[in-house]
Amino acid sequence: MRVVHDTRARREDNRVVHDTRPRCDNNRVHSGASMTLRIAVTGASGFIGGRIARALHAAGHDIWSYGRRAPEQLTAPLPRYTSWDIAAGVHDLSHVDVIVHSAAQVAPWGSDASFHAVNAQGTRHVVQSASPAAQFIYISTGSIYNDTNDGSMPAYARSKLAGEGIAMERDGPTVVIRPRIVYGPGDTTLWPRIRDARRGDRLFVPGTGQNRVSVTHVDHIVQAVECAMQRPHVTGVFDITDDVVPTMQELLRTTFARHSMPVQITYVPRGLAWAMALGLESIWRVGRLRGEPRLTRYAVKNLADDCVLSCAAAREQLDYAPVFTYRDGPLTPEVEQVPPTK
Repeated sequence: MRVVHDTRARREDNRVVHDTRPRCDNNRVHSGASMTLRIAVTGASGFIGGRIARALHAAGHDIWSYGRRAPEQLTAPLPRYTSWDIAAGVHDLSHVDVIVHSAAQVAPWGSDASFHAVNAQGTRHVVQSASPAAQFIYISTGSIYNDTNDGSMPAYARSKLAGEGIAMERDGPTVVIRPRIVYGPGDTTLWPRIRDARRGDRLFVPGTGQNRVSVTHVDHIVQAVECAMQRPHVTGVFDITDDVVPTMQELLRTTFARHSMPVQITYVPRGLAWAMALGLESIWRVGRLRGEPRLTRYAVKNLADDCVLSCAAAREQLDYAPVFTYRDGPLTPEVEQVPPTK
């Protein structure tokens, strides 16, 4: 098996999309022959799940896409899309060979009950929906490494860790993928959150900016899924990140520059930021305020502390080979508009 940096153009609706995603060859290692797989992708109406569903569809697989949104709320078409709230119950997935479970409630703040309903119990429903013989690929998060004794691990991370345990308990082959700080085309969470945190051109960041952080281009998640599909009998948990580990300062300055947006970064001592976050969290809890605090301890740790993950297991067992970095990973799809076919 080899990793292919695929630059072929493909047609989607009335657009020509130049595909630059890193790819794994579309063949099962044990057979040596090209195979079209029947794949269910949950969370397909979101950032990561949608990228996975469209990439696997473009690779020639038969895709069934699922998400919480109604079909008319989709911003772009998805193959065989069906609305499914995984927290509400099961759905028949017995017809597929692979389930890529990307559906999740993602936020830095919220109640344990709401996160557990989707990320833990919802995962149980997806597992119960699948054939035991099907391969199960669970998209988790590097946020689970926030497991410390200071109480800062968010409900999101706790629920995703519970979901991992539920997935790994199933009888069939199961792969857990843990990306961290996911960026790339279609990002509706990370970049907008950072961009909107500016006051004018100024961005206040906890720490010194010299902490090193692993990040993951969304197409590396796609590549990891494809590589896992080539090894249908592998079971395990794998960190998936870019090859290059930037400092927080390098990451922020480069990201703003690539978006052609000015920024002046002011660093706030970690201790002061932590105290502010703790105070804001207390106000939100006591007051039962809606939304989320402007600063949380989880955010402070993500922005101020080192967090470097290892892809050694993924390289060895999945033949994972990242090609993008924060400096060159595509941020928007290369799209050429063409007239509709009459």
